[in-house]
Amino acid sequence: MKNKSHIIGISLVFWAVFGSCAANNINMPEMTVIANGTPEGISLHIGNIPEDALYLSVSLHNITANDQMFTGALFQDNELEQLRVSGSLLCPFVKYGYEYEITVTALGILTNELQTINSTVTTALANGGIYMTNNPVLIWNSHNVITFSEKPVFTDEKTNAQDFELRYGLVFRTGETNSQFTFDNSHNFDSIVKRIGNTGLNGNILIHAEAELYIEHENIEWAKVFARTDDYVISTEIAMNTQAPFNISLAAK
Repeated sequence: MKNKSHIIGISLVFWAVFGSCAANNINMPEMTVIANGTPEGISLHIGNIPEDALYLSVSLHNITANDQMFTGALFQDNELEQLRVSGSLLCPFVKYGYEYEITVTALGILTNELQTINSTVTTALANGGIYMTNNPVLIWNSHNVITFSEKPVFTDEKTNAQDFELRYGLVFRTGETNSQFTFDNSHNFDSIVKRIGNTGLNGNILIHAEAELYIEHENIEWAKVFARTDDYVISTEIAMNTQAPFNISLAAK
């Protein structure tokens, strides 16, 4: 599962982008998801995964804390087939006593595009799990440099012993469409604004940066957004009329 994120870019914004796609009304059994708290976290029983699904995304949002952070995993190829057979999935990165909203989305090629085939939302209370014990903070300073304060620390020593893969992204949101776009620190501001402009968006747009962690547990790779900056407003009109680059660089302390 380690290479999966490199194939499709398993950003947590993935869940928001594809979760907004309209599901086609096709005569097929509805996908079912039953969630229960266990001492290891939250267990899912997933039934009727569509046969033509190429990907299955699972995302969890802590609705008790309402911290806007997501944890998720993406299944494809052999891993997806194994999930179809077993129907069982343990979500370990949750905190005891907290309620989570769980979204399971099947994605496939419909009308020559990757779209949602079926999506189900449920909730469950965690009866155990692995969670962060510290609170890393992302800071966006006046020189457009973003730093995070410390490495995430978890309650599980096997998790802490991993060589964490960290990624950063810039997320743009608009009130009209509630869309989200993710970029890494290899993009400069001009290229970002050009891509946004191609979607027809303009004016003032909210932007924030977020840090994402990739963790492996029981041969499944989980992505976790663990920190984000405050919102920052940019004007695409000003940016499109300037030749000056606006590079976003990210560095960990």
